[in-house]
Amino acid sequence: MKISLSKDKKWFILKSILILLLFIGLGYLMYLQIIQNNNLPNTWNFIVTKIKHQGFFYLIILILVLTLNFVLEAFKWSYICNLFQKISFKIAIQSIFVSQFFAINTPSRSGDFLGKLFFLKKQHKILGTFFSIYGNFSQSLVALFFGVLFFIIGQTNFDNHFIQGLKLFNYIIPILIFLNIFLFFIFFKLSFFLVILNKFKVFKKHLLHFNIKKISLHFKGFVLFISMLRYFCSIISYICLMQLFEIQITWKIFLLVGVFLMCIYYIPSFSIADISVRGQIGIVILHSILPNDLLIVTITTTIWFLNLLLPALIGYFIMVFNKLKIVNK
Repeated sequence: MKISLSKDKKWFILKSILILLLFIGLGYLMYLQIIQNNNLPNTWNFIVTKIKHQGFFYLIILILVLTLNFVLEAFKWSYICNLFQKISFKIAIQSIFVSQFFAINTPSRSGDFLGKLFFLKKQHKILGTFFSIYGNFSQSLVALFFGVLFFIIGQTNFDNHFIQGLKLFNYIIPILIFLNIFLFFIFFKLSFFLVILNKFKVFKKHLLHFNIKKISLHFKGFVLFISMLRYFCSIISYICLMQLFEIQITWKIFLLVGVFLMCIYYIPSFSIADISVRGQIGIVILHSILPNDLLIVTITTTIWFLNLLLPALIGYFIMVFNKLKIVNK
């Protein structure tokens, strides 16, 4: 009996296979780099011992820092939403968790705006999409700015084979600086966004008559400031885990973590493969300060679990609970 599949199902199967192959491939690369470590048994015992003795204390600090990160994002979203719909902080924080569920199921977490629309009124969903993209844009702008800045400040002292060996990276720094300036211009010149989006019918109907003049310079600067605070929360979360494993924190570590965050933000990844991508990038960039690859993978995986997977699960249950409330009314 011949089974016919629709075009969408075929694409879904193909995408799933590609994601699985990417996950396996990157996972295998990490495995090779870790297994070649002659100190593997000692390192594993060291990790387990540290987690048993100090893990609870640092885990609490890490959760507090990551919670602050989500609180800041919820505050930023409620602040942005005030332009077109007043939402409570409770709704904002629920929106952020639901957005994590959609983000983890889409390439490069591009679908997180869907979760933010979940609690908006129907007539505001298009505006919500636009301003969700704008809020995410501010975060990517901050990551690029500090990533390039930290690389320029510390490149003469980075002995990492990736940064010193990849001469191309030095050549593209001027391009990244120019790109950063251009993106800052777009961010503050919000009308540029509207000109582009008004070319699409779905946006034109809702954005054409939006009063852009009420979006002040103070508003844009404050959104950027909150994004900057979130960025440094991310850096602190990695440093917190490094402290657990008795890694001496220096300015060089701070700078390299900033470069690492820029890379994981801009290098495309797909759902479950994201954990392998982070681990592999961590091994490449952080190897000079953390020569033990197993330690790097442990840190990046822990952050991935607490910052992405766990919030996504919370977001899923929030979404299901709210749907059940609507059905039972």
